[in-house]
Amino acid sequence: MIKNIIAGIKSYLKRRKVFFIILFLLLLSSIVWGPLGVPIKCHTGDMDVSVACPGTPPPPGSVMAVDCPLVFHETRECFSLIHKEFWQHPEWPVGLEPLKTHFNFQSTPPPIKTTHIDPIYPADFSNNQILMGASHNVFIGKVLAQVGTNDFMGDPATQFSVQIIDNIKGDLNNTVVVNQSGGYKDGVLYVMDEGGALLQPGATYLLATRYDTDAHYYTLNPHENASKLVSTDNALSIAALRTLIAKDPKVRALQVAYPNEELLQADVYHANIRNNFKSLSADMKATAQSRADAAKASLAASANAQ
Repeated sequence: MIKNIIAGIKSYLKRRKVFFIILFLLLLSSIVWGPLGVPIKCHTGDMDVSVACPGTPPPPGSVMAVDCPLVFHETRECFSLIHKEFWQHPEWPVGLEPLKTHFNFQSTPPPIKTTHIDPIYPADFSNNQILMGASHNVFIGKVLAQVGTNDFMGDPATQFSVQIIDNIKGDLNNTVVVNQSGGYKDGVLYVMDEGGALLQPGATYLLATRYDTDAHYYTLNPHENASKLVSTDNALSIAALRTLIAKDPKVRALQVAYPNEELLQADVYHANIRNNFKSLSADMKATAQSRADAAKASLAASANAQ
């Protein structure tokens, strides 16, 4: 009985020999080059990272959020058995993956963790006169690019190239480097206080800073009253930005506070009082006072209009 079954199967296979050969070749082709995927070699190229920040721009007076997922862009080249590259690079790994030749892909991991740094301030920087007295340079600048990172007392800091648009305290021009507390470290984003964020290239800010004589950059005071987002429009001209600045109530308030600034006693003791109002020349004092008077009148007119 069993011998008869085996003999029948052999006879059937002989009669259908061509059919099974074709079927085998089709199956092999599907494995080697098809949707089933095969053992292939994949070479991974360079990877770059960008930040995907969907949503609308932040409202005036806030800082643009950067708590956004990172998007990894990676180039891979995968080759099957019929590619010469498969045999030319024994160092490339072999793995069971779908065959995808010369393609780019994106993957978005879970949102990055955010940690808030809670600083202790030596003075009440919510007071504009104290803020101005504690600052060496207060200016409006457009962020051009991130240019560096470092570590400060265990926490990250990030440096940005900033184009000077206008000065409230000091006489900076061209571009400077602004150092901001916070940044990325070990996959974690560190920001100052609740709602804090890193400066964004293309955006224009009001910044109250102190000059670092060793690093030669301007460190941003992390207090919420020490900075303000003026515009997120990267296309605005310098003239348009200055027109916008002239109408900004925060800019006016700091212009008013400058002639009446209150210096920190520690800065007075260590003679670290750059650009303080009393040290200005007569002409510079007159200019700053004139701006302060005009800003005060403008603020009063705005208050009366309301």
